[in-house]
Amino acid sequence: MRPSIWSAPHSSSWQRSAPAACFIAVEGSVDWRPVHRDGRPGAEVTWDGFDDDDDASGRGWAVLEEDGSVRGHIYLHLGDDSGFKAVRAGDELGRRR
Repeated sequence: MRPSIWSAPHSSSWQRSAPAACFIAVEGSVDWRPVHRDGRPGAEVTWDGFDDDDDASGRGWAVLEEDGSVRGHIYLHLGDDSGFKAVRAGDELGRRR
């Protein structure tokens, strides 16, 4: 995953059974709901966790693109926000397998 305000790829897992997200020093649990945005399947999320060991929370959204990548935006409550594009590990071009 490559957030637009941060310089390096990062990992995230938004699985219903054990939702979690980690972006540099931001880490937390995620609650999400399926939605359609711009006619594409996606998710709206809220999260609660830590930013450099300080309590933090926020929200975001993500949509599945035609090439199999995921595009979205993450917001930290009363803080930064960033767009992102995510691809499957080992699939840097975002092509469907």
